[in-house]
Amino acid sequence: MTTSHRVYACILRKSDGAADALDVLLSAERYQGTPLIKLPGGGKLPGESDEQCLVRELSEELQLVDVKVGAMIHQSTAPVKSQFDPNVWVNTSYYLIASCSEPIHHLESTLTIPDKDGERVTWRALMSLDAGILSLSSDRDALHALKGAMASATSL
Repeated sequence: MTTSHRVYACILRKSDGAADALDVLLSAERYQGTPLIKLPGGGKLPGESDEQCLVRELSEELQLVDVKVGAMIHQSTAPVKSQFDPNVWVNTSYYLIASCSEPIHHLESTLTIPDKDGERVTWRALMSLDAGILSLSSDRDALHALKGAMASATSL
């Protein structure tokens, strides 16, 4: 059995709606032929920290630069079996992205999974987002944690 570690980003922006409303960035992907809706991120390389992994992944996937990784939002308590390799177990960590200097490119207005391997990204209202649309159970857990953290922050 092999264990891998994947690191994901919770990227937020102020919504066009209510003054305190937030949007979260989602990625609609097709990976090895499998359709996924998930938070952006990916696997750590040997010797890489969580922060280094996120900076690299967000640069590769979204062309973001000057990424500042913020607080950890969620971390798996036990590894889960990979959807893509039955011999791999995956640990996950989720971080709030404090800032980045470049806008998100290639935004879609709808959350549509590509026909071929690849990805599309779009913003969705955080507090009304149904976690059930997310493909990965760890993403659903992270979304619940993120909503709780943001609700607590706005009630102070």
